[in-house]
Amino acid sequence: MHNVRRVKHTEEQKAQRRKREQHDIQKFQKLNAEVIKRDFSDLGRVLLLTTQMLKMCPEHYTAWNVRREAILKLEEQDQKVYIDQLKHELEFTASLLPQNPKIHWIWNHRRWTAIRLGGGMEHELKLVNLLLAKDPRNFHGWTYRRWVLRLQFNNNIPASEVEKELKFTTEKINQNFSNYSAWHHRVQQLKQLPLELRPQLSAELEYVSQAVFMDPNDQSAWLYYTWLLEGDLYTVSTEVLKEQLDMIEELYSEDRTAYAARALLQLKSLLNMERDQKLVDDLIEMDPMHKNRYRV
Repeated sequence: MHNVRRVKHTEEQKAQRRKREQHDIQKFQKLNAEVIKRDFSDLGRVLLLTTQMLKMCPEHYTAWNVRREAILKLEEQDQKVYIDQLKHELEFTASLLPQNPKIHWIWNHRRWTAIRLGGGMEHELKLVNLLLAKDPRNFHGWTYRRWVLRLQFNNNIPASEVEKELKFTTEKINQNFSNYSAWHHRVQQLKQLPLELRPQLSAELEYVSQAVFMDPNDQSAWLYYTWLLEGDLYTVSTEVLKEQLDMIEELYSEDRTAYAARALLQLKSLLNMERDQKLVDDLIEMDPMHKNRYRV
């Protein structure tokens, strides 16, 4: 009897769930029909409808577009109401982002709002800090952070701020070496600094080496390692390249990974050394999906 009752209860739950889903679908369809009418005779109603729609489906880009159209019409009618609505948009997007941090349309709307409000960007950085504390690898959060910095300093970020950003990336990377977004942000910040103000190449190589030795199979740190050697960020001397070659050969002898093999090929190419066919064969064996790339 116990088993029968449990099955019956489960069936009831399924029926209730289907009923709720059907109700949500009907509600969504009704809201969608109203939103796409683009009836701006009552702007308050448009904002209410799009609020309800976007709470249900924050990826509904048409609803975001309609909402922005309504807000711009507010600007034509009453400047104070328009500014108040923009401030509300910051609150609205801030309420959606914690549960939907990777939805582009929310970030896009917040960017649109921040541009129109103007003023300092401290509140935007504060929001990004909170979201990156929750998910340090959120690509959208890091991208927005760079946008905020460019806007705040009119594309001329002072060295002192760049140094703060480098420190911030260090904190995030130390929490998790596998944070590709943080490594990428670090590269973007280094590019903002004149060569004489950048951290020493030796220090950066030592830092990233800790990551690749700790986990030779993690792609994120290896990408940063590759960026350092490419020559866009630093002038890399032959002496440094030889030191790195010795170090990576030692690592590869202990832990044969495709990432280390690629790094060795890169280093030997930069040193104008003869192509190592044995290394190419090893790489093809470890990463057969990209064999044509390695054979070039």
